[in-house]
Order: sequence, then structure tokens, then C-alpha cells
Amino acid sequence: MKKYLLALCVVLGLTACGDKANEQATNDKPVVKIGVSLPLSGNMAFMGNVAKEAVLMDFEKWKNKDTKYRYELVIEDDGFEPRKIATAGNKLINLDHVNAIISFLDQPAYYYFNQATEKHFIHMTCSWGDDLSDGIYNFNNITSHAEVAKKLVGYMKKIGVKRIGYVSQNNKGPIHLMNNMKRELQAAGIELVWEETFNIGNKDYRMFLAKVENKPVDVIMSVLLVQDLYAFTKQKNEMGIKTPLTTVDYFEDHDNKNIFNGYFYAISSKGDENFGKAIKERTGSNDKACVANTYDNLDLLIWAYENAKSEEGKIPTTESVSETLHKVKNKIGSIGKISVMSNGHIESPAHLRKIIDGQPVDIEE
Repeated sequence: MKKYLLALCVVLGLTACGDKANEQATNDKPVVKIGVSLPLSGNMAFMGNVAKEAVLMDFEKWKNKDTKYRYELVIEDDGFEPRKIATAGNKLINLDHVNAIISFLDQPAYYYFNQATEKHFIHMTCSWGDDLSDGIYNFNNITSHAEVAKKLVGYMKKIGVKRIGYVSQNNKGPIHLMNNMKRELQAAGIELVWEETFNIGNKDYRMFLAKVENKPVDVIMSVLLVQDLYAFTKQKNEMGIKTPLTTVDYFEDHDNKNIFNGYFYAISSKGDENFGKAIKERTGSNDKACVANTYDNLDLLIWAYENAKSEEGKIPTTESVSETLHKVKNKIGSIGKISVMSNGHIESPAHLRKIIDGQPVDIEE
């Protein structure tokens, strides 16, 4: 029954589940429809379904406020797969006629980036990529690659790393990160001995590991999605290769963190302790990459609609909402202080951690 009532609230809007008088007042308000595209099935469903609960958690918070507008969420499953992304996007844009869209991770983000640019709606995402914000229609809420690379390479230099190998996935986000890493590595005098890219979903790295075993490095940076990273690490260990790994974010996103014991890494801004506790209680899962950012994206979007200039009886224009989002400076979100930059990137600080006894531990800087 509780789940049914929640679904009804999502369909009808933020304040539609109150008494009759409140319902009438709510229904008289102009409607803002927000689409949310998440991988609720497929390889990334273990992250997408947690992100869905984060979105609903923020939506419920706004439901208890006296808002100018009535908000409706339309949540679609994009499966983190091109065909499903296009199907979900077509429904949200052309059938549901949403006013704004929130996406999650890079494949959907690039699709909606192009759609938002062409059709002039607000698109907010959390995804690796230096080209996923334009300062007009597209906003990307994630610690920048430049910030992450600077933090990670600075620590490598501090602990005496001289040579590294680099493994990543063959999509735009990791490639952008690699470009930033190369600049920082060169400046720090750290040699990039070898690099390789793999398609998403690859689970057999033994031939590659055998090939590079004779090209020793001090650390391997592995920017693979979580399930692929686990397979890579397991096979490396089974082959007796003791070279430590590092990454960005992904060690924390696997339930079995013991396999990464002793490894340091950089972490993009994630939810604070209160958010982590709340999402754990709600889903049984720990906070994962981009989940708290997605919570903040809905929060920022509704805040912008509430504070943007508009004509009487109408919702704000896309341009007015965009202008209002650019006013966000050092706003406290679930991931800490966030600021919207001129190019639409929503910046936040990077941190260093290490896995000890299966748990993430902050590295003192």
C-alpha cells in the first residue's frame, strides 16, 4: 500500500496526496514535468535503482513544501543501452513533453545533451565527460576530470610512483579523464608505460595481463565500470600479479571491497554521512557514484524553477531556469559545497581514500 501511494504521488505531483482543499490548490498551479532517465535494468541497474530512490527521496522532501508550481516526475528505464536510451528519450520528449530531464552516467548523458541542445530544454546529468555541459541547456554535476587528475597524480608523486600503466573503457568519459591524467603525469615526471582500452562488458583480461606483466609499473590505473573492474582485479590476483591498482570512484561501488584492500584512489564528491545513512536505510545499499549527485540535481532543478522569473500563471522559460542555475555558488548539497560554473559544469572537490579491511578510509592530506 505504501508503494502504491508513493507511485500515485509521483504521477499526480508533489502536493497531490494531501486533503481535498490542498489538492484543489495544488491542481490550480502550473505544472512542471521532469523526466528522469535511469538504468533500472541491465548491467548498471545496481546503481540506477539506488539513484531512483535518491530522486524519490528528494521529491518527497519537496512534496511537503508550499511550492509555486505542481511538479510531476516521469521516470523511464534506459537500460544503459543505446536502443533503450533512444526509446526512453523519445517517450519523455515527444510523448510526455517534459520540461526538463535528469540523466545518469555517460551513454544516456550524451544522447540527452544533443536532444537538449536541439530542442531547448534543461538537461542535468552526473557523468564523466568534459563536454557534457554547455552553460545554456546542459549541466553536469560531477567533480571535474581536471580536479580528480590533479589530486590523484599529486598523491602518486608524494608516495614515489615513477611508472604507471593505464586501463580504461572505450567511451568518452574515461578517455577525457585519460587526457587530463596524461597532462598531470607529464608535469609530475611520472612515466606512462602502457595504456589499453576495452569495450564495456569485457570480462576476460588474462591475455592482456600476460602481455603487460613483463612491462613492470608501480601502479595500474584501472578506469573500468564496476563489474568489469572486479573481473580485472580478480584475474590479476589469480595470475599472481601484485601490482597495486588505483581508480576513480569505482572501488566503493562494489559490494565486495576486500578485493581492493590496500589500494588508494580518488573519489569524486559523494553524499555526506547523513545522505549515506538515509540511502542505506531506504535501499539496503551503500551510496554509489553519482547517486547523491542525482539527488542534488533534482533538488537544484526544482529550486531553480521556484526561484526563476516567470510570467504570471506560467512556468519559467528554459532560459530563465538556466540563468537561475548559474547563480548557484557554494550551495550546500548532499555532496558538500557545489557551484555552477560559467560553462554549466557543477564543480565539487575531489578526495583521496584507501580501502582498508574492506572499508573506504579517508587519506589525510
